[in-house]
Amino acid sequence: MYWLLLLLCLCISCLLFYLYSKEKQKNKEIFNINEKIIIKNKEIENRNKDLLNKQNDIQKNIEQKQQALNQIAQSIENSEQISKKAFENYIDVLDIEYSNKEKEYQQSLELLDESYGEIQNKLIAETDRIREDLDKISTTRAAAIQAQLEEEKIQQQSEYYSLSIDNIDKREVKILQSIENELRDPRPIRMIIWQTYYSKKANDLAARVLGPNEKCGIYKITNKNNKLCYIGQSKKIRERWREHMKCGLGIDTPAANKLYQAMIKEGIDNFTFELLEECSSQLLDEKETFYISLYNSYDYGYNSNRGNKKV
Repeated sequence: MYWLLLLLCLCISCLLFYLYSKEKQKNKEIFNINEKIIIKNKEIENRNKDLLNKQNDIQKNIEQKQQALNQIAQSIENSEQISKKAFENYIDVLDIEYSNKEKEYQQSLELLDESYGEIQNKLIAETDRIREDLDKISTTRAAAIQAQLEEEKIQQQSEYYSLSIDNIDKREVKILQSIENELRDPRPIRMIIWQTYYSKKANDLAARVLGPNEKCGIYKITNKNNKLCYIGQSKKIRERWREHMKCGLGIDTPAANKLYQAMIKEGIDNFTFELLEECSSQLLDEKETFYISLYNSYDYGYNSNRGNKKV
């Protein structure tokens, strides 16, 4: 009986222990499940927080986008207004520019007309100048041809173009010249020679060659012995020839003048005097340069220069 009770108690104890263990095991499982539920709840809570944060971010982003869209819309509206005003202003600018261009066009036409008139006047003036140059060339060419023809005539009639001094006058002139070395100043005796033997004959020569009136133009003085010549210009050729003759006699003769040295050496009656071309005083330099070149009287003659360099 005792053993039976003991066994029963033992069985009950085992049953209770088993039930306790079983319950404990279930409680442990329940605890574990609760722990997992807590963890899941935390995860869900964290996810909810993340979702809430993302929702807030999305909301903020949506608000920002909306603000941006509003700004864009406002900007578009402002741009449209600005474009409208700009277009209206551009139309005004175009109108003003068109008006200015039209004025410029009219001014250009006026300037073109003026320029055309000026160019036409210049062309006319240039044509007249060229025609004058051609006339000068033609006249000069004719004068040069005439001068070449005159050469033969002068050679054949050299006495006509030179001083006519007879042998008696020449002998008396030599006698007077022979006493020059005895005089302190030979000028007075030379003036006597000029006035007595040459002055009147110089006038006769000028009257034969030039005629009764004074001439303005280009002349040539030629040595009859060697054909070397001198080209000169003067507004009063008659007076100029008399000056040459006086200098050729040693009266107030410039130093180192080739023509006068030759005249003093060979006698002024051995030189011919001729008129090459009668011209206006404005053309003297030009004509003189031409004839110096034509006769080459600088290299092979008595000219000391090639003419006026301004020509």
